Order: sequence, then C-alpha cells, then structure tokens
Amino acid sequence: MIRIGLVGRCQIGGIGDALMHMLGNCEMSSFVIQDSYLEDLRPHAERILPECDIVFSHYLHDDHGSLGTDYLRTKVKGLILVPPVIFSGFHPDCIDLIRDGVIHSSPLGSYHSAIVAAAYSLDLPVDRVANLFNKLVYARLGYYDEFAKARVYLDRSLRSFGIDIAEEWATWVKSGIFMHGYNHPRPQVLASLAKLLAVQTGLVPAGTPTPDLGFDFLSLFSTWPVYPEIADALGVKGSYVFKKNGTPDLVRGGHTLLSLREFIQGSYEMYADIPIEVFDLPIVAKTRVALSQLLVT
Repeated sequence: MIRIGLVGRCQIGGIGDALMHMLGNCEMSSFVIQDSYLEDLRPHAERILPECDIVFSHYLHDDHGSLGTDYLRTKVKGLILVPPVIFSGFHPDCIDLIRDGVIHSSPLGSYHSAIVAAAYSLDLPVDRVANLFNKLVYARLGYYDEFAKARVYLDRSLRSFGIDIAEEWATWVKSGIFMHGYNHPRPQVLASLAKLLAVQTGLVPAGTPTPDLGFDFLSLFSTWPVYPEIADALGVKGSYVFKKNGTPDLVRGGHTLLSLREFIQGSYEMYADIPIEVFDLPIVAKTRVALSQLLVT
C-alpha cells in the first residue's frame, strides 16, 4: 500500500481528499498548517512524512523549521511541490493588509476591502462608504478587467510547476463561482489540481475523471461575495453578503453572515487599532487616489 503525505496551507486538505477519492487503497496523512496549532502538529508531521512514499507540499519557508521545504528535501523521499491556486477574478476588492510581517485582521479574518480601507484612510464617514460600492467606482478601479488578468496570472503560475489547466478551465467556469476568496478555491478546483498532480506523478493514468468531493473544507473559513455588478458582467449570481470564519452558533442563534454595512462598520471599528502607516500599502494608496478623484467630481 502506497503511503502519501501532504503538508501545506489551507488548500492542501482538499487536495488530499481528492487523492484519496482517486486512489482508494492508500494511506493518507494531510497536515494543514495553521499558526494556532503548528507546534502541536509538528511532531506528528516530523514522524510521519519521512515514512511516506510521496509527499506533496506547498513551498514553505525556512521559518517553518522542520516543515520548511528545504529541510524536508533532506528528510523525505518523493517530495513534490504543489502550486497554490491564486485567482482574484471574482474578488478584485479583496486584499490583505500586511506590513512588516504583521497580518492585520478584519471582520472576515485576514480579508479586507480595498475600498473600505481607502475610505477609512480618507476619513470618510462610515455611513457614506456603502455608496462607494457601485459600477462607476468598480470601473475606475479596473475591477471589470480583473478576471482576464487573473486568468493569465493563474495560468503562468501553475505552468511554472508543470501544471496545465487548459482542459480544466471550461469546467471551472461552467461551475460558476469557483473561489470562496482569492486564495480559497472551491472543491472542484482542488480536485482538478489533485488529478493533474496524480497524473504528473504517475499515480493515476491520463484520462482519469476528476473526483467529486462531498466535503468543502474551505467553506468553514471566510467567503467573500461577488459584488452584483461584477457578477452580472461575469454571468454569475452576486450578492453583498459576507461570511465570517466558522459555523453558526446553533445554541445562541448566532450566524456567520454579515451585510455590507455590517462589514464596513466592523472594519472601521477594527481599523482604529491598526497603525495608520498600514494604509499606505500600495494597493490601498492606489485605491485612495482613485476614490479621491471620484469624490471631488
């Protein structure tokens, strides 16, 4: 029986699930790295991964220590690097606020709105921000061009790992919105990638069907909506409903959904504790300039 190990960020779990569906008779160990439990995970990964016949891994920097890619190359056999799927075409307004290695939080975990961040840095009153979510602003910010640009970026990044998604792309698009956020694919994308990796490594023959995953692990995390105006241009269904990390609180009647105004209000409240220089990041500064020009016309 072949032993397969996987280690990496959040996407690696879905890839492992897909491989299990395709291979069936194998021993699978998937280690999804989250900072909150990294040290608890580490001893198990250190013990199991060197015993595997093949290890699929995202590139992990040296600061991951014994799970870093360069270190793993000396300890495991059959190490295969897995490309992350990054696609911003549905969510051009979704960004991270990272400065000096610090990831700043929002009501949706690490996801921020460039429009909201720029509006805050312009001292725009919170009750005026929702009005900025409209066709004119999106056009000025280039959001309608993002899908085509993201497709080119995705193709180039995957090809650098020897992965060609040309035959998969039509199926992804036909499925509708195939991303929860710019870095969280839905199951059909991860299943496609797993199939291509399995064919590439000789685990399955070419022509193997893409497995149908019943569980969407990444749905437990935040989901960024496709704004209705952008959705119309892409031929999908849009909304302004944001989903936070986690699942509903069935005991207290709580839920994980936020309206646009709730998201804006929550962001403004959290931004009060973020150093103002964070809002000078290039993407926020660029958005701020565009909004400033629109607000004075």
